[in-house]
Amino acid sequence: APGPGSPAGMEPALPAVPPRAAPGAGLFGWLRGRCLGRSAAVDPARDTFRAMTGLYGSIQPADSVYLSTRTHGAVFNLEYSPDGSVLTVACEQTEVLLFDPISSKHIKTLSEAHEDCVNNIRFLDNRLFATCSDDTTIALWDLRKLNTKVCTLHGHTSWVKNIEYDTNTRLLVTSGFDGNVIIWDTNRCTEDGCPHKKFFHTRFLMRMRLTPDCSKMLISTSSGYLLILHDLDLNKSLEVGSYPILRARRTTSSDITSSGSSGPRAVGSPCHQNDSGLLSEKHMSRSSQREG
Repeated sequence: APGPGSPAGMEPALPAVPPRAAPGAGLFGWLRGRCLGRSAAVDPARDTFRAMTGLYGSIQPADSVYLSTRTHGAVFNLEYSPDGSVLTVACEQTEVLLFDPISSKHIKTLSEAHEDCVNNIRFLDNRLFATCSDDTTIALWDLRKLNTKVCTLHGHTSWVKNIEYDTNTRLLVTSGFDGNVIIWDTNRCTEDGCPHKKFFHTRFLMRMRLTPDCSKMLISTSSGYLLILHDLDLNKSLEVGSYPILRARRTTSSDITSSGSSGPRAVGSPCHQNDSGLLSEKHMSRSSQREG
């Protein structure tokens, strides 16, 4: 029956009850699944979205580390070791800083890690990590022996901005302003470096990232394009010239042509082709093409 003061024929409002989470599933598990593409898209009306924004909105720093910029300059990047025991900091003035994230204590400074700005850091495991720099090189380091580099990797001809790592194949993937994405085989590293091959090239390359499961590669360019390579196989693609040409055109998502499951396929604008007809150039009018 309607409560006191309720209009006739209307049921009283019931308090909203959030949906019960599945056994073993939590917010962080849901976020991890979403990151890997295994969850539904975020709906602002869902309780999970409200819980997520409420959680992150209430986070406050537990501690702060104030650094002097007299020697290391700007902080360009941060990276935790996989076990969370070490926090590494990439700095503008050739330095890499190492901290204990629990005690916030400064552990060590690699004062001349590179000859120019250190742009990015990526851990290969709990002890090995790689750094890249505007000096065009990538360096491998061992936490157990930080007085010297494990090796220095030479292959880029301009500033190296990104490092990615596939833990399954132990392949290191780097990108630079020379337009190259290079793959390094860390399984066969020596003091002289690692075997490497050019995986991809495009003009105006800015940044490259791999998805967590390494099934896709995302590349952004300074000309305003985002390129996505699907069905990625870093092992099969270790051939110079696998993707020799990048063509760009203004297009809609309904105008995308992709290949079958036999090899990587590119989606979006720009469109990408290779000699085997990854995306057939004959379907594009010459007037709508321009080099990427």
